[in-house]
Amino acid sequence: MNEPLHPAPADLVDAPDAHPSGALIRGRGYRVRAQYFLMALFFRVLHATEFVLGPEILKAWAVPFVWADILRRRRDFGQLVRLREALPAEFWKGLTAARHQKKMIWQWCLAGGAILHYHRLGLPYWQTRFHVHGTPPWELPEWGARPVIVAFLHTGAFPLIPFWIRSRRIPAAFVMGGLPYMVDNEAFQNMRSAGDHRYGVEGVPLTFQRRGPAVRDAFRFLQPGHILAMALDGGRMSDEFDAFDAGGFPFYAKQGACRIAAQTNAILMPISIRCTHRLEFEVRFGAPVPDKLLQEHDYAGATQHLVTELWKDLKDHPDAISWTTLEGISPGLKVKRISWL
Repeated sequence: MNEPLHPAPADLVDAPDAHPSGALIRGRGYRVRAQYFLMALFFRVLHATEFVLGPEILKAWAVPFVWADILRRRRDFGQLVRLREALPAEFWKGLTAARHQKKMIWQWCLAGGAILHYHRLGLPYWQTRFHVHGTPPWELPEWGARPVIVAFLHTGAFPLIPFWIRSRRIPAAFVMGGLPYMVDNEAFQNMRSAGDHRYGVEGVPLTFQRRGPAVRDAFRFLQPGHILAMALDGGRMSDEFDAFDAGGFPFYAKQGACRIAAQTNAILMPISIRCTHRLEFEVRFGAPVPDKLLQEHDYAGATQHLVTELWKDLKDHPDAISWTTLEGISPGLKVKRISWL
C-alpha cells in the first residue's frame, strides 16, 4: 500500500516543518562532503550488521558513543549531582549519580539506534521488541473519531515515540525545538523516506516547531486518526509553566498539550517509553485525561492528571529521569548544558 492510511491535510504534505530545521550535511566544502560521506558510510555499515546479527548488535555499536558522551559531559556532571539532591536519597534506590548518568546516556544511544532503523521498526522481529502496557489510543472506543495527543516527559527513550507509532502505520508527529545531529542529515532522510513508504505515511510531517507558524500547522494536523506527541517539560521557564504535585514534590510543567487538546477535541493521554538492558522497549500508556478536566476554565486539573500518571513510572525507574525532567523539579538550578537532553 503506497497511499497513507490517514493522509495529512493537503497544505501540510511536504511542508518545510516535515523535515529537519537544521542544515543538511551537504555543501561545496571538502569538510562538509567528507562529513556526509562518513555519515552515509556509517549508516550503511550499521544497517548491514543489524540485518545480519540482529538488533542486539546495536548494544555493541553504542559502547563507544556512550563513553564518548560521558567524557563530553564531564563539566555537566556537577550540575546533575545538584539536581538530584532535590529528591531524597530513598527515591534513587541506591542509584549513584555516575551510574545514573551512564544509564541515561545508554537510553539515548539505544533509542537513537532504534530510530536509525526506523525503516525496519515495522517488521515483526522489531515489533516483538516493543511491549505495550495500558491501553494504546488505537484501542480506545473513540479511535478514528477524534485526534490524539500523547504527552510525555524527557525520560527514557522518548525520542522514539513518533517513529514507533508511525511504524504501526499511524500518522504521528512531534512538537519539538529541533532534531539531533544524527537524524538532521540527508542520509537519515533517505532512510526515513523508505520507512514512510513502507508504512503508508508518505508526506506526513514528522516534526512541528514549538514556535511560529508551525504551531498552527500542528493544530491542522490534529485530525481523527492522527497522533501528536508533546512534552510537558523542557524549554525556557515562562508563564506557560505552573507547579504540580509529582509524588509530593513540586514539578513545573507546561499546559500547552492540554490547551491544544481542548481546542481540537483531541483525546489526551500520557505515554512513556523505556529501553531495557535486552534492547527491548516498554511502552506505557496512562489513563486518558477525562474530558471534563479539559473543559474547565484552566487546565490545572488536566495537567496534574498527566504529571501523576507519568510520575508513577519514574518512581519505579529513576534511572530513566533526564536532566530536563530534573530541571522541572528545580528550575532555579537550570544552567546552560552541552545538550538539551
